[in-house]
Amino acid sequence: MKRQFASLQPRVPFPVNRFIFALLFSPVLISAGTGPRSDPQGLILFFGDSITEGWIDGVLRPDLAYPSRCDSMFRAEGHCYTVRNLGRAGETTDDALLRIDRDVLTFGPSIVVVSFGTNDLYIHGFTTSPRVPLERFISNLRLICRKIQGIGAVPIFLGLPPLNEYRFSFFSPPSLYERYGGTGFHLSRYQEAICRTAMECSGRFLEIPYSFTDSSCIGRDGIHPTAQGHLAIAERLVEIIMKAEYFGENPTHGLTDPEVYPIPFGRSESRYLLVDFSSTEAGCLKLEVYDEFGRSLKVFEYMAAVPGRHLVPVFLATERPAMPRGMYLLRITWGRKDRVIPFIME
Repeated sequence: MKRQFASLQPRVPFPVNRFIFALLFSPVLISAGTGPRSDPQGLILFFGDSITEGWIDGVLRPDLAYPSRCDSMFRAEGHCYTVRNLGRAGETTDDALLRIDRDVLTFGPSIVVVSFGTNDLYIHGFTTSPRVPLERFISNLRLICRKIQGIGAVPIFLGLPPLNEYRFSFFSPPSLYERYGGTGFHLSRYQEAICRTAMECSGRFLEIPYSFTDSSCIGRDGIHPTAQGHLAIAERLVEIIMKAEYFGENPTHGLTDPEVYPIPFGRSESRYLLVDFSSTEAGCLKLEVYDEFGRSLKVFEYMAAVPGRHLVPVFLATERPAMPRGMYLLRITWGRKDRVIPFIME
């Protein structure tokens, strides 16, 4: 019978016998999330920039924006959620923090869909740096997440739209982004930051590119979605919200039980472990190695950019300082789920 623990303690104050160690840390999958909310028919706020507000090819069309589309889909399914669009054109995460207390937290929402980033990464012609540098962007996202969770609401982070670099170049010259690895790479770093923040704070993440079918989903400026793009976003968002635990169902968080090879307690002749898992959504897998005293030794992160099966090698022999032979723990974290697996280095 498996025993469950709330978390893995960072340090054990005494040595552990190998046999007891194996019994205590047998593979177990636990959920660190809270239970379902008592009131399933809650308030959903869409907190974002011009994409959320509904600007499509230079025209404000909130009726065609994804918040309005979500509202229609909920009603069609017979759900009476209250939906509010709190998008504001031109805003960055700096601006979001200035109004989140007044515009979001005071209303006591059940869910907050957060969509910022396109203005944060933007570089004006008269400057050489993004409006919000990447490090501050990450810090802002974390604070936004903590504020939302602090009132008992659930954050859902919306990724950035796929970039059409040719169309975007007419509005923001590619030369401005060369020092950051090019326009596409620059955007991908902000995209990765959104995904990582969502995983860190146990929120949900929707990567927009996998909701889009073709280039007709992106408007003339190369980054704002068209009406068809907003519809694709709404369809995926409604699917995520309807499956979420805060409306009374158990979450899967898109991850199957991971397998680790060599089999735990087998000899690791190749001096590496192979983590085999499948996901139904994009996300970040965190792998942390502990010694038998519970001390954290190594931390690895793997970005699952696409759904499907993933094979992640965790190289141990090449690490410096080298890991000696002995008993270790591998902690696998995906969103709100942890799995702790013991293994032996021979």
